[in-house]
Amino acid sequence: MADPQYPGFISARQEHDDFSYSTPQELDRAEARDIGRRRSDQCWVLTDRDVWHLNPFYKGEMQPHPEDDHPEDES
Repeated sequence: MADPQYPGFISARQEHDDFSYSTPQELDRAEARDIGRRRSDQCWVLTDRDVWHLNPFYKGEMQPHPEDDHPEDES
């Protein structure tokens, strides 16, 4: 927030506080962790960026990646 005494002026401290060091990938991983925490029954979680992540909270048997081709599906 700008200092009301100096409209439009942003202090170095405010610029530092407003700056985000997160990359899109870091934000995506954080979203996957949040989804995984709520859905611990799913081996894979899909984020809004359309990226699949292994669920760190899943404790069951490893499942194949949802987009892998499965030989049993081919006839």
